[in-house]
Amino acid sequence: MKRQGWLRCLFVVGAVWIQNPARAQQIDWRQDYAQARKEAEQTNRPLLIEFVSANCPGCDQLDAVPFRDTAVVTTLNQQFVPLRIQAERNPALTRALNIQNYPTLVVATSAGRILSIREGYMETPRFQEFLQTALPEAPAPTPTSLTHDEQMARSLAQAERALAEGHPEQALPLLFPLAKQESATPSATRAIQLVRELESRAQEQLQRGRQLLDSPGQSEEAHRVLSELVRQYPGTRAATDAAPLVNRATSHLEGKVRERVLQAREILQQARQDFRTEQYLSCLDRCELLTTQYLDLPEAAEANQLATSIKNNRAWLQQVCDNLPTRYGMLYLAMAELQLKQGQPQQAVYYLDLILQAFPNSRSAELAQIRKAQIQGGPVTPEEKETR
Repeated sequence: MKRQGWLRCLFVVGAVWIQNPARAQQIDWRQDYAQARKEAEQTNRPLLIEFVSANCPGCDQLDAVPFRDTAVVTTLNQQFVPLRIQAERNPALTRALNIQNYPTLVVATSAGRILSIREGYMETPRFQEFLQTALPEAPAPTPTSLTHDEQMARSLAQAERALAEGHPEQALPLLFPLAKQESATPSATRAIQLVRELESRAQEQLQRGRQLLDSPGQSEEAHRVLSELVRQYPGTRAATDAAPLVNRATSHLEGKVRERVLQAREILQQARQDFRTEQYLSCLDRCELLTTQYLDLPEAAEANQLATSIKNNRAWLQQVCDNLPTRYGMLYLAMAELQLKQGQPQQAVYYLDLILQAFPNSRSAELAQIRKAQIQGGPVTPEEKETR
């Protein structure tokens, strides 16, 4: 065994021994998506999907620490259907969910709706919180659950509706799992047909983009066509082949067009960083900017996925709501100060009153009350003197 591999093995074994010197209970990982999905529907339990990759230190850490914790193992085995996906062996599913970093954990309901996505390693307490936030979202047991075929038919209907409305990017994530079903059901057969049709459309668009890219003076149109391909046909072979061509087309763009593309990439990079560091309000702000001002670029599609992940997670959305009073309260405070500098104290008081009405019992409201008293010449406390 090479020295590097030996050290990794030693790290994993040592971490397991420190976490629990006794023989740890094992997580009953499923390996097949279709079977795990069927089991989740039958038991009405949410799916916990771990996407892993070769040479992934974070994956080893998860396996060594939280996945050896007795409480975590019990929760996963009894209240979830745990599924481990090797990215290299399941490229279609990995692309369909836009998994780019490892490990990535995905929680979905038994009906297949994504509840939350989390990238990277988590310590045991944080991982336990992550699991608990998903459980309340799971649908309550019902006497009559949908059969596997009925659920497939429902997913197919949703995909066909998305296609009818001109949104193949919404249909493909629904169709890929159906098309991989081993059973030759009508839904699976229809999904295979639709995936082939979409792959064909994507290939035609790829060919057109290549021709434009090789034509003088067509760099901007080539960039538009290829970017639209990546955005509208995620997970297809053509979209994968188009990604490096988009970069090539970008390098040929001139002036403001190229600057706009680079701006979108920078904003998306910042949104990803906000997501990784759990700055969800800032992440939503950047995603909204991308989906409104850069809708024609592929960055908008990923921004929409990030925003949807946050909005479908109760704990993350609560954090956003908790941060709103501070964010907007401070903006109104700044507006009040600007009005004062312009010699309009009554307008300043107007903005301070807005803070008191909109965000009572917040730090912004406390500061607004102090500033209002200062403007109106009321009694000043020692704490207020410090703010002058």
